[in-house]
Amino acid sequence: MDHALPAPEIILGQELFPLSVGHLLYLDRFGVLPALTPEKITLGILVCSRPLNDVIPTLQDPWLEWKIRAWHFRIQPIGKIDWTSKMLAFADYIDRGTKAPSIIQNTREESASSDSGTPWLQHLKATLQSKLNYTPEEALNCAYTQAIWDYYTFHENEGNVKICDRDYRREMKDLADSQHELVLAEARKYQAAKE
Repeated sequence: MDHALPAPEIILGQELFPLSVGHLLYLDRFGVLPALTPEKITLGILVCSRPLNDVIPTLQDPWLEWKIRAWHFRIQPIGKIDWTSKMLAFADYIDRGTKAPSIIQNTREESASSDSGTPWLQHLKATLQSKLNYTPEEALNCAYTQAIWDYYTFHENEGNVKICDRDYRREMKDLADSQHELVLAEARKYQAAKE
């Protein structure tokens, strides 16, 4: 669970908050992800560098366009910003902020949410509030990595999933792959002896 409290990220001189459930909802609402353009990168940074209750007032500021131009110019003249590196840094921030534990779903019963039209983040938020007693504000402000660990831990306790150690699963896969080759070799040897 080393990803529960990720290290701070600074992009274009702005320190980003740990990626929260609420930040992800805003990024989804504004169509920011994937952030492949300077405008989307800038909007993503504006959203993730503020507390949730400051996001809408910031975006409604009538001087926002001029503030963004001044901000970008302070970093580097506009034509000189390496947007590719900023895109990669923001994508890395999102990847690290959305790390989830490796799980195995219990196959005994079909998950009710698997066919649902409800977005995943809404399922997560509803579970945090209804099953884990988060307030709406706590659910939105919770770092996503912490929220997802709480979500899957709850579901593991309910018998719906099993949280697995990624390194152990990788070792077991490597072992199975190596044994697979041995089994194939034995089968070929057996088949050749039969012929």
